[in-house]
Amino acid sequence: VFFFFFKTPPPPTTPPPPPPPPKGASRRVHAAGGFCSLAHPVYYGVSTDAVLDLLCSIGIEAVEAFHGGHTDAYRDEVWQAAVKRGLAVTAGSDHHGPEHHPRPGHRPVPLADVHGAIKRLREAHQAAGRP
Repeated sequence: VFFFFFKTPPPPTTPPPPPPPPKGASRRVHAAGGFCSLAHPVYYGVSTDAVLDLLCSIGIEAVEAFHGGHTDAYRDEVWQAAVKRGLAVTAGSDHHGPEHHPRPGHRPVPLADVHGAIKRLREAHQAAGRP
């Protein structure tokens, strides 16, 4: 049983359908009256400038700079690059359990950035003809 369980390859599965391309996804979100924010920009393996330039080219309005997993230096890098491009800055609130630090609510977010994100959401709602 041990050999079978650990040495036998898993049965083939049907792969999930591919996600829509980013530009198509952002169009769908905008049509619904929302705005798009890229979470975890550090995980794409390219420079912050390259990620944010792509975001701007496909109509994404915001980027997550405040996240418990970001160093202060990386947060500041993303924040400054976003402001330079007119992107709103968002904060991640996801939490994966008590073993992960810091816990939610332990990273301050400047109120001006919260207001900027709310303004972008209102603009997106108005552009989609929503109240």
